Amino acid sequence: AEPTTGDAPTTGDAPTTGSPAVSYAADIQPIWDARCTLGCHSPGGSGTMQTNLDLSAGVSHAQLVDVLSSQAPALPRVVPGDLEGSYLWHKLKNTQSDVNGSGFQMPAGGLADADLALIEKWIEDGALP
Repeated sequence: AEPTTGDAPTTGDAPTTGSPAVSYAADIQPIWDARCTLGCHSPGGSGTMQTNLDLSAGVSHAQLVDVLSSQAPALPRVVPGDLEGSYLWHKLKNTQSDVNGSGFQMPAGGLADADLALIEKWIEDGALP
């Protein structure tokens, strides 16, 4: 008998394996909003004075992707698809000195593993806006 539950053939448009794509606006920006922008990486914040990095909504993506870091000028802040070549990742993992960077782990106290996993996937999947 033919299925009567409305089963439709797959078209090949949707991925069948792996985890869903990370949304910058829905998944990544809320991390910056919760842990990075309050008093630091926002206009007038202490972090923007030192690094010129504004992680406010609407400007953060353009400030991160393919922009050279001020603390490790040989490395961009985020290189789409290249976790180890992204200075942001080193700052989040506290390995910035390994790539001739400076300063302390960001944010102070680090991020939750779930947040790090989202950022890792976002970078590895191309750091899309």
